[in-house]
Amino acid sequence: MQGLYLGLNGAFLDRFSKDSGTLTLLASAPNGMEVMMQEIEPGRYFCLTPGEKDNTFEFFYVIEGSLIHGENDNEVIIKKGDYVYFSDLRQVAHFKTIEPCRLLYLSTQPVFNYINSCLQELVNMVSAVEEKDTCTLNHTQRLQHYALRIGEKLNFTKDRLIALGYAALLHDVGKVNIPAEVLMKPGPLTSSEFDLVKKHPVDGRNMVQKTFLSHIGDIVEQHHERLDGSGYPHGLKNNDILLEARIVAVVDCYDAMISDRPYRKGKDPQVAIEELISLSGQLYDSMIVDTLVRLLIEDGVIKSDAKQVVASDEYGCIVL
Repeated sequence: MQGLYLGLNGAFLDRFSKDSGTLTLLASAPNGMEVMMQEIEPGRYFCLTPGEKDNTFEFFYVIEGSLIHGENDNEVIIKKGDYVYFSDLRQVAHFKTIEPCRLLYLSTQPVFNYINSCLQELVNMVSAVEEKDTCTLNHTQRLQHYALRIGEKLNFTKDRLIALGYAALLHDVGKVNIPAEVLMKPGPLTSSEFDLVKKHPVDGRNMVQKTFLSHIGDIVEQHHERLDGSGYPHGLKNNDILLEARIVAVVDCYDAMISDRPYRKGKDPQVAIEELISLSGQLYDSMIVDTLVRLLIEDGVIKSDAKQVVASDEYGCIVL
């Protein structure tokens, strides 16, 4: 049999025959079968992908929590006691956790370990960047949080949200090649230093394209492009910039403005969002800025009377 199968409402496992959390390998066998325990936080997206070899088989059983499979009218809620398995899957299957989930996961294909190790290597590089540039500590997590919420507001499909989440997490991975003394320089960058900084979107794209995340390479590469063509590395304009990259750009700029930098203190969120609004439609997508404003109001981070102000020239977001 081929395809994806759901066992709902307590269906017995023996009725069939021959898809941000933590993962624990419990056991492995010589034939490649691995048994893992996976814990995933609520509101997280993940996907099961077709195997690279024939006769691949993957299975997970919901020990705790609940999740959703499918899109819109085809959504199915998978609860505690339900299970999912696939054999020779031909298309990507997307899921979103509703509650904290604990899954018993079995796989015959070591590609899951490959995916996990590749992602961990990239995440380690992001951590290395944050260690060099302590002002950006937890920046990627905050950016991912708001980028995904914006994507949800814009009704992104689950596959787009998953790609956006990975791109937000890894957007600055290329900075691993920038010396700490440049990232942490307390004054203006020289022309040659800025040229070095401007390489990080392309470096980041090249890094992710060597992995299973090759499809997010363009988002990573474009996250410093600006609507008026003043961004880098290619000076793209308007809709030539991917919508996902425009989302990362807006949230990246906001978080950069509210974060302390070696040459200035972080701005108050209300001041930062008003300055971002003043650049809306010029550098940043108005729809995305408006969506971020609504989210920040919902969270009580800013007041509901944010207004445009004269933009200053101290945007850490514009430089880095």
